[in-house]
Formats: sequence, C-alpha cells, structure tokens
Amino acid sequence: MKIEILTDKNIDEYEFFVNSQENSLIHYSIKYRNFLSSIIGCESHYLIARLGEKIQGIFPLMIKNGPLGKVLNSLPFFGSHGGILSKNELATNLLLDHYSKFVKSENFSSSTIILNPFEPQSIYSGIFFNERDYRVGQITFFEKKYLSLEQLFEKFHSKTRNMIRKAIKNRIEVEIDNNQCDFLMKTHIENISRLNGTFKQKSFFENLNVFFKEGIDYNIYVAKINGRIISALLLFYFNGTVEYFMPVVDFEYKNLQPLSLIICKAMIDSIEIGFKKWNWGGTWKEQSGVYRFKSRFGAKDFKYSYLINVANKELYNAKREFLLKHYQGFYVLPFNKLKVI
Repeated sequence: MKIEILTDKNIDEYEFFVNSQENSLIHYSIKYRNFLSSIIGCESHYLIARLGEKIQGIFPLMIKNGPLGKVLNSLPFFGSHGGILSKNELATNLLLDHYSKFVKSENFSSSTIILNPFEPQSIYSGIFFNERDYRVGQITFFEKKYLSLEQLFEKFHSKTRNMIRKAIKNRIEVEIDNNQCDFLMKTHIENISRLNGTFKQKSFFENLNVFFKEGIDYNIYVAKINGRIISALLLFYFNGTVEYFMPVVDFEYKNLQPLSLIICKAMIDSIEIGFKKWNWGGTWKEQSGVYRFKSRFGAKDFKYSYLINVANKELYNAKREFLLKHYQGFYVLPFNKLKVI
C-alpha cells in the first residue's frame, strides 16, 4: 500500500471512493474543495492510500499561509468536517503516519483535524496534539418515509410542533427560490452581527452557483408572509445527507416561527427524494438555546473533537481579530487560550 497526492489524474477515482463511503459528507467532495480554494484562497493537499489500483482511504488537508506561518486544517471553514475515510486499518494507519511526518516536515505553526462525527474517534489515539476542542454534532435520522406533516410530527417535541402550527396559522408560505442569495447574504450578516459573530464573506454567496448546481447540490428555501420574504435556509445535499448550512430570519418576524416551518417542509421534501440524514452541524456547549432548538426536531447527539497541535507558541500572543483576518476560514487554536482576547 502506498500514499499519493490527489491530482487531476486520480480525481475521478477519488470522487468515486468518496461517494461509495457511507459516512462521507459534502466537505470531502471535489466541488467543496474547489469552492473553498476560491473563496478563502487556500492550498489543498489531499492524501490517498492505494493498494494496487484501488483506493483504500483518503485524508483531505488544506493549507493557509500567513504572517505567523502556515496553518493546516482537515478541514477549514466554519466547522467543516475532515479526517480520514478508510476501508481498513492498514490504510488508516498509513495515512496517519504520513500526516504526522508531513506536519513535522513542513513546520506548520498550527495543525487541526476536525473529526467526522460518524467515524470512530479512537483511530486518532496515536496523533500528537497539545490542544483539544469539542462540538456536539446533532443528526436527525429519517428511519422511514414520513409522507405527511403529521407523520413527521412523531419525531418532534411538542413545542416544535406548536411552533410549526403557529407559522401555518399565520399563513406563512414556504417554497424553494434559488434566486434569493441577496436576501440570504443580507439577513445572514444582520443575524450574525447581532450576535457579534463572524459572518461569511460576500464571495461565499457570489460563488455558490459557480461551484454547485442549484436543485441538485443545494437549495434555498424561503418563507413568505403576504408575499414578503421573512426567512430563508440554505441546504446542501450529498450522499444521502442534508446539510443544514445557513438559516436566516428577519428579526421582526422571528416570533412567527417561519424557520421552523421551512425546516419541516424541507425535511419532507428531502425524505421524498430518498435522503436519510439531516446534519444540523456542530454546536458549542455554550449554545444551549441552539442545541435545544435542534434537539427538538428529533436530533441525536454525536460528540466530536478538534485535535489541535500548536507548534508556534507566538500564536497564543496573537489577537482574535488578527487570526480571523490573516487565517480566514481556518481554525488556528481555541480563542479562549489566547493571552489577549
């Protein structure tokens, strides 16, 4: 078995392997790689373990250079999952060994593996790291075809069912409208600014339909009241999993629960075309309200780790704003470990 780097020559084999793996997510796809390279200006270094003519495992890595050295992520950009997808232990161990040597040889200032919540976390026990972070992944599984609103309600908490009924009572209408990137961007910036968070850059929205196909790779659901759009939700689709990627709500109409109705309608549509999992993404332990909202849609918990090796100790002296600016989209280290936050 040998390790090789992903190139144009083996890209089709890579895609076939990723699509054949039950636990693969859109973050492993070539479209997502190209999308990230475009919007955050990073370099990809994807590892492939091969036995003869067959790929046995893959390990996607991306690199960002900055004033405090190079940073490595698997994978970058707002909690994208990375880590190894493998058919056997030999391929896993070979990829991990190559990764460890690569990190040392390239003198990365920081390297982080954001684990796949569906894959065993124990395989990384031999990896050196000096910082660790956690998230709670939340997944709603569609065990059967829920053919109606009432059937899907079986999975939901009573308070969630009441929120959806409130939206219906207020005559909120939900539809797919992939021309609403401007509304999505504007409302996303407003929502995140209210929370003093980091919003996604303009290029994210401008390149969405450049790298992904609407109606196939993604959809934008919108909620309307009297013809006015008051909420939207960006979803990605890949290999049986729906990714809950970007929800936005006009604050003036938040108490009418338009987002809850969007989610319910999008779930029914996804089930109808054969999707089995709804990935809510990672939630921080401090986000108790967000966690509760997701859990009441029948989500199950999958705790996963960020394995971080901070080699350049000067990173601890940096300011949060400096790291966000110069390592855009990349995880460098836990911000609560910074000496000056």
